[in-house]
Amino acid sequence: MRFIAALALLPAALQAADLHPVEGQHGTEGLEAVHLRLRNQGTRTLDCQAQLAHWFSDRLALIAPGESVDRVLWRDPQTGSVALLNERGDAMPVEALWCGVAGRAYRTRAPIALEGLRAGSWLELTCRDGRERVICR
Repeated sequence: MRFIAALALLPAALQAADLHPVEGQHGTEGLEAVHLRLRNQGTRTLDCQAQLAHWFSDRLALIAPGESVDRVLWRDPQTGSVALLNERGDAMPVEALWCGVAGRAYRTRAPIALEGLRAGSWLELTCRDGRERVICR
């Protein structure tokens, strides 16, 4: 009986998991580019992610030791919200950014503050693997 009840809830759960772009925002019109540079000065590959919903993230980059990556995100100058464009060109709101050791990225993650990007600044961080977590400054 519980199984049947769970099946009845499945369509609603799947619909709730569907990620939606910023309402009415397709492409970059009205948005400003904000730049993020991440450098890996550690000894292990880093996996950097953008959290687009509570349970969903999108890879920004895998960064080998000694390498760096530049990414462009998009900022709404009226609200300060930061977004990534999906493959269809829809602006997907970014809730959080973080980098962790590849293969254990979530457990070893270092959060990346969005304030600078929300303000329209260029954000440049150097990250390295620490004892238990990645450190980004």
